[in-house]
Amino acid sequence: LIVGTLTVYKQLRYIQSKNLGLDRENVIYTFLNPTLREKLPAVKEELLRKPGIQGVSSSSQSPLDVTSGTHSYAWPGLIKEGRKEIHTLSINYDFLEVMDMKLKQGRAFDTAFGADSITYIINEELQQYMGIEDPIGKRVELYGREAGTIIGVVEDFHMSSLYDEIEPLIILLRPNNTFRLFMRTEAGKTKEAIASLEAVYEAFSPNVPFTYFFLDEQYQATYESELV
Repeated sequence: LIVGTLTVYKQLRYIQSKNLGLDRENVIYTFLNPTLREKLPAVKEELLRKPGIQGVSSSSQSPLDVTSGTHSYAWPGLIKEGRKEIHTLSINYDFLEVMDMKLKQGRAFDTAFGADSITYIINEELQQYMGIEDPIGKRVELYGREAGTIIGVVEDFHMSSLYDEIEPLIILLRPNNTFRLFMRTEAGKTKEAIASLEAVYEAFSPNVPFTYFFLDEQYQATYESELV
């Protein structure tokens, strides 16, 4: 009984303290309805003026639950037999910064570079799968379309359960294909940040009920059975 209790305790400590490759604390998100998506640049600009908010961005999915993927990809030297599924995540500018993701090589998407809509950021697992020591500048064809250029490699992060292996991931700059709005709040100013988000939400989308969620609570919910 003692051994079993200690094992469960260690497992819980591991779940709660595990470095995910991103910072899940102090992050709030809400879903982007069509009105908010249409006015997203103005929504982001307004939020950044409000108290309690450190950063704002958006993505197609939660970074802790990336489920979309494709087998439609190509690059020079790719062995086509037994190819893996590559997961895909569409993001807006500043998403890596808001999530505190670490770049291992290259750079993040930047408004100073007008051609970033045809560039990609990959994770370390995809770099390993490609078998390339320096992937910056290499071209990848996705969905049978024009090949895009890799501009950065992000440190691997857990984009599903800790019990699952980290999968290859390609990150695209597709602001118009994002459906969740993420905010990093200033430490100790969560209430102010929520009030700011609610005010902006209601100003831009008054006919849709306001809801919000905490990223760390989403993470905890994934392991609810272990934490009970």
